[in-house]
Amino acid sequence: MTSGTKTVEEAVMEVLRKAKMPMTTYQIAKKVGASWGSVNTACYKLKDAGLVEKDVITPRVGSGKKVVWWAKKKS
Repeated sequence: MTSGTKTVEEAVMEVLRKAKMPMTTYQIAKKVGASWGSVNTACYKLKDAGLVEKDVITPRVGSGKKVVWWAKKKS
């Protein structure tokens, strides 16, 4: 799981703020060291709070849709 006393939401925000490109839930989970489900829940909570945005990518061939996340820019 995450190190120290950071919540999953805090760890996700830290990763997304440092990311140069949008990241999938799986990529975030690997960086944070938490399960996909925990990170997915955290991302939707952060989206509801207006801190992150998402997009759904559907490749033409291969696996199903992927959700990518990024931190909103501060205004």
